Amino acid sequence: MAPERPLEALAPPGYISTLTRRHPHQVVGLGLLLLNVLMVLLCANLLVHARNDDLASARTEALNDVRLGERALGAILDKASIAVVAVAVQVERQLAHGGGVDASTFWSLIDTQIEQVGEIDRINVFDAQGRQLCGLPAERCQHLDVSDLDLFRQLRDHPDGPVRLFGPLRSRPDGRLGLVLARAMRLPDGQFAGVAAALLPMVWLRPLLDVTDPGPGGSVGLRNAELASILRQPEYVGADAAAAARRVSAALRESIVSSPAEATYIAVTPGDGMERVVAYRKFDRYPLYWFEGRSVDFILTGWRTQVAWTGAFLLLFAAISGLLGRSTINAMQRQVQALRLYNDAPCGYHTLAADGTYLSINATELGWLGCSRDEVVGRLKPSDFYTEAGRAQFAERFAEFLRTGEVNGVEYDLVGRHGQTRRVAVTATIVRDDKGRFLHTSSVFHDITALDEARAQLRVLAQQQGVMLDNELIGIVRLVDRRMVWTNQAMNRIFGYSSSEWRDLPTRALYFDDASHRLVGKELQAALRQGGHYRTHLLMRHKLGHGIWIDVSATRLSADNTEVMLLLADISALKEAEEARVRSIELESQNAQLREVSRLKSEFVANMSHELRTPLNAILGFGQMLKSGRVGPDSPRYASHLEHIVDSGQKLLSLIDQVLDFARAEAGKMVFEPDTVSLPHALYEVVELLQAQAHERQITLQIDVDEGVEAVVTDPLRLRQMLMALTSNAIKYSHLGGKVELRAQLVDAAWWQVTVSDHGIGIASFDLPRLFRPFLQLSAGTTKTHGGTGIGLALVQLLARSQGGRVEVSSTLEEGSTFRIILPREPVKPGEPPAPGAASGTG
Repeated sequence: MAPERPLEALAPPGYISTLTRRHPHQVVGLGLLLLNVLMVLLCANLLVHARNDDLASARTEALNDVRLGERALGAILDKASIAVVAVAVQVERQLAHGGGVDASTFWSLIDTQIEQVGEIDRINVFDAQGRQLCGLPAERCQHLDVSDLDLFRQLRDHPDGPVRLFGPLRSRPDGRLGLVLARAMRLPDGQFAGVAAALLPMVWLRPLLDVTDPGPGGSVGLRNAELASILRQPEYVGADAAAAARRVSAALRESIVSSPAEATYIAVTPGDGMERVVAYRKFDRYPLYWFEGRSVDFILTGWRTQVAWTGAFLLLFAAISGLLGRSTINAMQRQVQALRLYNDAPCGYHTLAADGTYLSINATELGWLGCSRDEVVGRLKPSDFYTEAGRAQFAERFAEFLRTGEVNGVEYDLVGRHGQTRRVAVTATIVRDDKGRFLHTSSVFHDITALDEARAQLRVLAQQQGVMLDNELIGIVRLVDRRMVWTNQAMNRIFGYSSSEWRDLPTRALYFDDASHRLVGKELQAALRQGGHYRTHLLMRHKLGHGIWIDVSATRLSADNTEVMLLLADISALKEAEEARVRSIELESQNAQLREVSRLKSEFVANMSHELRTPLNAILGFGQMLKSGRVGPDSPRYASHLEHIVDSGQKLLSLIDQVLDFARAEAGKMVFEPDTVSLPHALYEVVELLQAQAHERQITLQIDVDEGVEAVVTDPLRLRQMLMALTSNAIKYSHLGGKVELRAQLVDAAWWQVTVSDHGIGIASFDLPRLFRPFLQLSAGTTKTHGGTGIGLALVQLLARSQGGRVEVSSTLEEGSTFRIILPREPVKPGEPPAPGAASGTG
């Protein structure tokens, strides 16, 4: 085992010992000088490698960023190319049939492709002469002519190529700059048929520059095949902006020649004179380069701080050395202090033999290993404390290290005896004698565990933030005073705005009116002041003007509630599904009603046949008796039979008239002829006509007319028809010897009413909703107790509604019923809708 002699290795044999005997203070001074020189060299070496590491890391990060940017823009260009091809193929197919382009579907074909690629501003199609093809509506067409453009001539002369990229070109309709993706169209015989082209405005592509962050002083940009800048953040400004965009450094040209696909280099940017670490990547299918530059000044900010601290450390070390050199009495003590500085340094120091075993090691590294010096020196190697992967890496690197003489910034996981693992970065050089023979290595371990953990956390954080930003499902927005400060990509998809349009956009733009905007603002502030979250469903406004249902969740970011974070999810599909479910329930209910109406009509036909057959049988029976001669004109029964025939005919005519009136009223073809009517006279006329029926059942009919309704304007025939139906029913369903009351009165300044009340059998509460249904009798079949067709009350309701009025009913079982005909004082004119509330009522 070789002795540990780090100082003696730097001087000829015997020199130190001789000098120590004769001039011990010189030995101390020489040793301190050599130690300072060694420390300066070591620190300089560390600083150089730290600087190189910072620049290398910046190169790697910049290259990763340009790859990301190239993929993002490349994906957009690919989608736009697919849209152009889709339009071109459809137009080619239509042209191939010889009928020309289908104008009715032309714009919808283009709109479908534009909707799938949000970055496309427009797609135009031009014929073989360069004139724009147009569809319907014709006003959408701009009647452009591109026959003078170079892109049209290139595609016309070489129509067999794929989609090609041109630009940036200035749009003729609005003068905006943009990239153009164009493809030639061909007929089946290969003849040139025209061009399909899509415009991607540069202003819409500018948000892509925000995908990565090059840091202060950095730049992100897009260059064309001639390396001229066509899109850059920050933009060149001033009168020299256009010339600055065309300037290209010699370093870039040399790098493009040697590595055309992608590379990094360090150079001064000609446009603004700033030195940057620059990375570029060429697009695979398009004549474009994506660039990112990171400011060297910003990259080396931390390194300069490290230089300052290292300089301070060296000055301190030199000062200590100077103090040690003032007195030879304290030489050994000061040497111990220097050794303590070596041992207690924040990094690990050691030297290795040619076979990799330890020759020397400081206390810091021994503490990391959890071993004593005797257990390590001459017995173990650093690889004994590495992981399995680290040992394999050390074996490979150490052999290379012996050949090259140095290694910088290699990282290992160092596992101590007690199982504690730390991440270390190794910097080492080989020390040789004056003949170039290997003496030992001089190595430094830097504990970068905290740095490694921080890098891991940053990677996780970057991944989480990336997931959040790339999320296309949930929109995320940060508001300050209800204005947009930051939005993610999902907001573009949900509301149709581009990333640049969101900046400082007021939330009012997402609402249909001021009232709903103010209401949501009040509710939001009230919820946040209580320390809670706010959540609701809102119908919000898309950029194109249509409504979308949004699930909104909000939480505050500042104590004064001025800064708020919102999460927005598009639930329009859920709302549509719910509406479809409600419509399905409504349709099912309507179907059930139709089935009920069909059943009731069947019952009505059966009931009507019975009602018609009774008077018909009477007519036929008495008529046959008269025809047979068995009852002669001189017989007393002759007049009675004729009376029966006439009564049955009138009853039959009444039934038919009632059915016809109902059909006309239901079809809206009932003719009304309003006139001034004396209500007392109309009521007495009805009582007179029904007096025989009332007398038969011993019913008393009573009339009462309030002041103010002696004369009204209404259709007298229809009024009598309604009163006859209600009074006849009241008589029919009253108990023998009962009383029926007819009363006319004012409701208010706009309405009057007639009520018909009885004290008969009444109507059960569960039957009231069915009372005015056509063809329905509450007693039917074998339980039917009274005659009738089942359309009398339904006809009364139709007549009242057709005149702008309504019918109401109140009833108690076994106590009687009250029917009210409520009509307007100003009759509805033909063609006018009923007055508000006219259709209300129990019926």
